[in-house]
Parts: sequence; structure tokens; C-alpha cells
Amino acid sequence: MGALSFFALQGICSVTQGMDVGKIVTEAAISNGVPLQEGDICVIAHKIVSKALGRVADLSAISPRPQAQRLSEICGKPAPLLELMLQESEWIAVNEKGAAICRNKCGWTCANAGIDQSNAPEAGRDHAVLLPQDPDAAARTICDRIRGLTGHSVAVIISDTHGRPLREGIIGIAAGCWGIDPIRSYIGGQDREGRKLQVSKEAIADELAAGASLLMGQGDEGVPAVIVRGYPYTFCACGADGLKRDPSREIFRPACHLEPVEEG
Repeated sequence: MGALSFFALQGICSVTQGMDVGKIVTEAAISNGVPLQEGDICVIAHKIVSKALGRVADLSAISPRPQAQRLSEICGKPAPLLELMLQESEWIAVNEKGAAICRNKCGWTCANAGIDQSNAPEAGRDHAVLLPQDPDAAARTICDRIRGLTGHSVAVIISDTHGRPLREGIIGIAAGCWGIDPIRSYIGGQDREGRKLQVSKEAIADELAAGASLLMGQGDEGVPAVIVRGYPYTFCACGADGLKRDPSREIFRPACHLEPVEEG
């Protein structure tokens, strides 16, 4: 691999429920002068996918259960937002510093169950955007749509941004994908000195999402999709499950009580 190219797709409209994200991205690639090619990878911010799927919640219409009210008092986050996190999660851990770490129903351990109010409708005042219920299935749908429109196999990564427990700053990650193995394993290979590699696995999908995130930005840039060209991969029927670490193998667990979600 000699070089990688990342192309920001400018001019994408504000996406609302029912819109065809695969068609939107395909047409944006053409209008930006980089029509999709065989072997490209399309990194798409989960927010436009979630909006197209109707995964937007009106916080003013949510009635928090007692558990949400109690957790709100501990961490200081609004009770309707805590209720939404509970609806999206298997367990939650909060502390007095304002942290809310969840194991969401997508299988990711992350802050706020992946729920975000930035770039939500109404400037996020009363609304929040949730992750797709099945990010891999959403990526596959977009992937199939792009193939139908272009005739090309183009892998799709649905990206989000996550914080990190030991470093400052957020970074782009793959919340879901289709068409590309998210992990490249070096186990059994050798380093330059001939030593056999024992544990090395590279999170390819996360690295590509992080690169695309540099072009997407985190504010009002308006770039929800990026084309990656030049990364060698074999198109495959593969989602993001390879990136999910079993909870029993998580090295860093929240430094507070893990609380199962109670019935609403």
C-alpha cells in the first residue's frame, strides 16, 4: 500500500427520516468529482443514518422512571436523557463527575449509550440522536443500495466518536460496518526480527473511521461522509462484531457500581 486518499463529500443535504442515504452518498460522490469506484470504502457519520431511520427522540416527551430520576441526581444529567440511556442499554454506571458509561443494546460499552445531542434537530435543545438499532444491518442496506446504483462493491463504515479512558480527546470509531473485515490479525506472523507475533490485532475499521473523522470534524463542518480510496481489502459479508470485546475480557471497567437496567 503506497498511499491512501480521503475525500470529504461536501454539500450533503440535511437528512430527515425516510431519506435514501445510499443514493445521497452516491450522488454526492459524483457532484464532488469522485464517483464511487470498485474497492472504495465509504465512511458515513451515524447521525445521518440514524436520522434517516427515525432514530431521533424528543426529550420533552419522555417520562423518566424512578431509576432515571435517581441516577440523574447522582451524575447531574437530565432525567429524560438518563431514561433514554436506560431504554438503550443493558447496564449503566454513573458517578458524581457527570460520567454515564453504558453497555448499550448494540453491544458497545461507551458514554451515554452512544446518544448525542450535537447536530440533532432543533439545535439539540429538546432532541437527541440515537445509534441505529443494528448498525451493521444499516451499513449493509447502504452497501447494497450503492452496488445497485453503481455496480461497484463499496464497503461501508458507520462511524461515531468515542472518548478514551486513558487519553484526552475523542476519536472516530466504527459503530457498524459491512463489506470489510474490521480486524486485521497479525497473530502467527513475524516481526522484522523474525519473532512470532502472539497477540497483535489491528482495528482497521476504527483506524479508517478515525482518518475520516479528521475531515468530518465535530462542529458545523457539514461533512457527514468521506470516501476512502487506496486501502487494499477483500470485500466480504462481514460486520463489526470482531471489534466487540466480551465484557469478561474488558480490561478497564467503570470505577463504580455497574447497575442493571430496571423495568420501566
